[in-house]
Amino acid sequence: MTRFIKRPVTINAIQFTGDNADTVISFLNPIDVDYSSEEGTIVIFDDVGVKRAYKNDWIIKSAGNVDIVNQEVFITLYAPIGEGNATI
Repeated sequence: MTRFIKRPVTINAIQFTGDNADTVISFLNPIDVDYSSEEGTIVIFDDVGVKRAYKNDWIIKSAGNVDIVNQEVFITLYAPIGEGNATI
């Protein structure tokens, strides 16, 4: 058996705070996205199907894909880089 190591990947991400739906939608442009005010979720329509981001979830864009990761998993896997000075 051959062993492999996962290559580091730089991502772009935004946290959905529940109050920043317009910013999240702009971040995801041109992906088909909607905000459900009744559910308080961001709804993302892609080739795989429908994904929902809930308050405090992180939305990740990388290599043409969009993924949603909850806060706990995100802070385990990712650290801020560059000039954004993001805090997690």
